[in-house]
Amino acid sequence: MNKSISTQLLFLMMMFMMMFTSCGKKFKEVGDFKHPDDFYMVIMSDPQLYWMCEDSSTGCADVAKNAQNSPNASEEQQGDLSNKWQVQSINSLIDKYGESFYSVIINGDLTAYGHESQFNAYYGYYESMLKRVVYPGLGNHDYENNANDTYENHAALRMVKYIRDKSKVLKLKSFDFKEGGVYYNFPSNHKEYRGSMSYSWEVGKVHFVQLHNYSGYEKTIEGWDFAEALKFHIYITNSYEWLDKDLAEATKMNKNIILNVHDFQKTYDEKFHKILQKYHSNVKAIYTGHLHGRHGVFYHIQNIPVYYTGASSVNSYMLLHFLNGELDDSNLIRSSYGAVKKESYSATSSQVLE
Repeated sequence: MNKSISTQLLFLMMMFMMMFTSCGKKFKEVGDFKHPDDFYMVIMSDPQLYWMCEDSSTGCADVAKNAQNSPNASEEQQGDLSNKWQVQSINSLIDKYGESFYSVIINGDLTAYGHESQFNAYYGYYESMLKRVVYPGLGNHDYENNANDTYENHAALRMVKYIRDKSKVLKLKSFDFKEGGVYYNFPSNHKEYRGSMSYSWEVGKVHFVQLHNYSGYEKTIEGWDFAEALKFHIYITNSYEWLDKDLAEATKMNKNIILNVHDFQKTYDEKFHKILQKYHSNVKAIYTGHLHGRHGVFYHIQNIPVYYTGASSVNSYMLLHFLNGELDDSNLIRSSYGAVKKESYSATSSQVLE
């Protein structure tokens, strides 16, 4: 093979590897928090870059169209605008509360399909533009809908490896994801991961849990990663056993527990119900997403409120205040035009689930 051809092949291989690299990005690290007994934080869901604006009252679609001087605006243009407003609004709260503002939790569907351009847009808004550390969860759009549906599973692998890498900077109490060693099986090296990726962390007397898509979700995701020169075998397992142990430990330490999950409807099965029965006195609230048009409390389970936080596409999220380890307040915020507008919701008409 002559030198010019081999050089061209090497260049093409390098470009191919760069296309399918793991997230390979830097994250804000969790520092020492000075106000664990009196703090604010935001819980939101479904940035879902990119997604069309879904609530005409926010003005999002119209502003996106006007910006393009066109009768239509693409999903990318509308998704960019709705998430820009979302982050601007949250950042204004961070500026307002200063050192008393802890972090932001995102309950799934970070992207529409896990593509590189979508993940890069998500990273730009929530890992770069946002002024605080984010605790992310994955949803069906991140690692279920796209599983076994992109080349070498690069979309789903990208999102799973984001959580793997992100877990290293969050000072977690527990992380349900076991990493195996590298082994050779002709013609390549292989690596296995196993677990639900659920994780927990604490701020003072409050124990937070992230369950991702839903507690019973299971999936095998396999694919070749050219950047790491490995064939990945990822076995996503349900989180029931891990959750039972995690809540038992938190309850033993008399922590107040906040559960986070993407899809509550799929989560609320018999096994999850039995776990809640054991620890319901310590579980103070469940926050969820997936259904973009829902805001506020929709269910009560054994006196535990289940909050829906909306989505970026409808410009909504929840602002929480914790005082002496108790959930003091949970406000629905609408972020149209980057503003912070509190909106009322009904907690008395919610359905009681037994």
